[in-house]
Amino acid sequence: PVWDLVFRSSVGGNTPASKIAEFGKAGITVELGGNCRTLTDDFHEVAGDLVEGYRNVMRHYGMIEGDASYATEWRMGHQEALLAPASGMWVGSPEILFESPLSAQALLGRVYDLYGEVQGEVRAPEDGVVFGLRSRPAVLEGEWCCFFGIIDEVRNDLIGS
Repeated sequence: PVWDLVFRSSVGGNTPASKIAEFGKAGITVELGGNCRTLTDDFHEVAGDLVEGYRNVMRHYGMIEGDASYATEWRMGHQEALLAPASGMWVGSPEILFESPLSAQALLGRVYDLYGEVQGEVRAPEDGVVFGLRSRPAVLEGEWCCFFGIIDEVRNDLIGS
């Protein structure tokens, strides 16, 4: 797969990337695609993607034979966790495509109560991309619904020739 999203991690959080940043080091965070992709045939597809990604990093550093491949450009920026404005059932908008450009205020999903009434909406805070979406529908106010990436720059000069 082509992984072209690069997000900076802040120092002071409790994520592995932010902890290692406290030491002035860079970290790479990879995930297996969320609960919804670990309980189906998707598990093997996602695991295969991760294996190839790890091998590509190892080729880059000369740890194994072969030539590494690279994305032609990187979308760089920062991420923001978008939180549930109410408790209820989170339903993501079906037309949202992961890692595809979205305009500010695009509807990302809604929170419904037991009667099917909308209790709140989650919208894109600015132009950016969705790269993580809650896979469990039950949500409490203040819990995350979506991880949103805000692209600050696009670079094509990160790997020297």
